[in-house]
Amino acid sequence: MSMEIKKTKNNPEIELDNQDWTMPPENNAVVQFAKDFAQLEYEMESQEYPFDPQNIERILKLKTGEEAMEILKKGGHRYYDLINKLLEHLDERKNGFLWSLGEKQYCDLLKAPGNKKLELIENTLSATENLREKYPDQDLRQLQQFDRWCLRFLAGHKDADKSIDIAVQYLAEFHGQLKFEHRMDQWELGIIFKKNPEVSSNKLFSTLEKGLESKENIAITILLLTDLIGVEETRSKLNDALHQERTKKENTRQSVIDNLEYAGSFITPNHEKIAVESLPDLYEHKIKFETYGLNGQMQGKEVALLEGLIKKDQKVLEAGMGTGRLFLELQKSGYDITGFDFTQRHVALVRGEAPDAKVFKGDWKNNALQNESFDAVYSLGRNILHEYSLPDQVQMFRKTARVLKKGGKFIFDIPNRDKGEYKERVEDYAEMMEKKFQVRNYRRGAIYDSPNGVDFATRYAYSNADIENLAQLAGLRIAEVRREPLPTGKGDDNLYYVLEKI
Repeated sequence: MSMEIKKTKNNPEIELDNQDWTMPPENNAVVQFAKDFAQLEYEMESQEYPFDPQNIERILKLKTGEEAMEILKKGGHRYYDLINKLLEHLDERKNGFLWSLGEKQYCDLLKAPGNKKLELIENTLSATENLREKYPDQDLRQLQQFDRWCLRFLAGHKDADKSIDIAVQYLAEFHGQLKFEHRMDQWELGIIFKKNPEVSSNKLFSTLEKGLESKENIAITILLLTDLIGVEETRSKLNDALHQERTKKENTRQSVIDNLEYAGSFITPNHEKIAVESLPDLYEHKIKFETYGLNGQMQGKEVALLEGLIKKDQKVLEAGMGTGRLFLELQKSGYDITGFDFTQRHVALVRGEAPDAKVFKGDWKNNALQNESFDAVYSLGRNILHEYSLPDQVQMFRKTARVLKKGGKFIFDIPNRDKGEYKERVEDYAEMMEKKFQVRNYRRGAIYDSPNGVDFATRYAYSNADIENLAQLAGLRIAEVRREPLPTGKGDDNLYYVLEKI
């Protein structure tokens, strides 16, 4: 732009730099006209001829140059003379007037007070979107500058809640220029939503369920959500919403399911495979873990490990006992042991083998276990990898610490993510996120994994630093780490952690 516009006492919420954020016009006459027109408005500092979104439609309907002059007469002879001098042909008049209106809009937005600014933004976004619907066959790329200016001022507005509402509505209804592969199209929207990530993410999810105007906008909404809350949390919310919709007893909405499935495809590696929405349902109905060979091969070593770390007069809890491969062995050896699993089928299998077993259906988050009631808690079979979001991981460690007595042990295993197949999985996931989905806000260590090669779900391969941080947050300390080869034939190691409650 040809002038420098600074923050003033009348515009305390707006800070703009000198950069020209409009698209470059198509010829020099139009460029000069737009700049001269904006400079005249800036010098006048007048509201006598405020920006009117309806002028956009009027100019699109023009058939003759004289009609353009009639519209400009409201602005005074200087505008009339300017456009008459610089632009001769009708196409140039239309183009020049649209660009000059964009610059006029910029000046009016800059001068308008807060509430008036929001009203002007809403009116403009609504007008431009109506025009796209009304003239679907016309090249309306010039309208992009109106949207960009509105969104940029919206990003600087102090009313965060209203700004977010306007931006969500814009994204839901817009079906024009936004492109999945053009990150710049999402820059202003991202700034607006980051004013309140929690509120924004909830409203964007609600919008996804209702449906957006175009599939392109679904992809963009998912990218914006990953910027706000991360890939893994976004996928978790999508899975929860899908599962709730599918398991409704009545009034299931296929359109909602279709929207959520399509949304998830933009951040789900191997989404052509079956994406797991509910792990309890997977293990309840599809996966038979009593035949899972890898755990069976580790059985003897893991029973010996637990018997070497836990005394028989201590109270023990197994978190995620599965089909009872370890639980039943320790009970037979005389341990006072309690177990839970989130799958009713697994609970029934254990009770079938040991009717007096103290087992129940539950998980880390939902159980009625008393504080400081156990001397040891263990969870083997790389069980904790299922908790892949950081909030859930923190809760898992804190819930474990809650039921442990002081000095009690928390014993679990994880794969070494710096070796073998798990290293490859971590790297493959990272490459997929960055190169295919163009997102950066994911957790290094997240993997997309399957117990049977068919049903895929997100899991998390922890680093030693992760364990140290989670332990510290829960009031635990790392007492010991043991290493055993994991018999996958791919050079994997299993790491067994022993944490103590401080």
